[in-house]
Amino acid sequence: MLKNENGTRAAFPKVRVVLLIEAGTHLITDALICPYRIGERVRALKLLRSVSESMLLMWDRGLHSYRMVNSTLAQGCQYLGRVPANVKFPAHKVLDDGSYLSWINEDKTDGVSPSA
Repeated sequence: MLKNENGTRAAFPKVRVVLLIEAGTHLITDALICPYRIGERVRALKLLRSVSESMLLMWDRGLHSYRMVNSTLAQGCQYLGRVPANVKFPAHKVLDDGSYLSWINEDKTDGVSPSA
């Protein structure tokens, strides 16, 4: 049972809502409502069921992980994701326009169980 900051039981159950939203129209294309104790990363991976090859998937820095990138690419869509400030990508190959290619390494632990 979830408790509030005073250590008492919450009056109402807490849930976490994770949404897949179309950026242009703000249309909700998929949603998951789950117990609050289940993290966003686990749920976001489940939302990949609704993406296709023609999509550009964008996510915020809290969802960045090797598993999210790998699962997104397995769906065949492109992605654009924000990363936390502490994540650094060393330049593997510098391109003519000044941008560079880099590798993303497998997470040591990303808080997601293999059966999720």
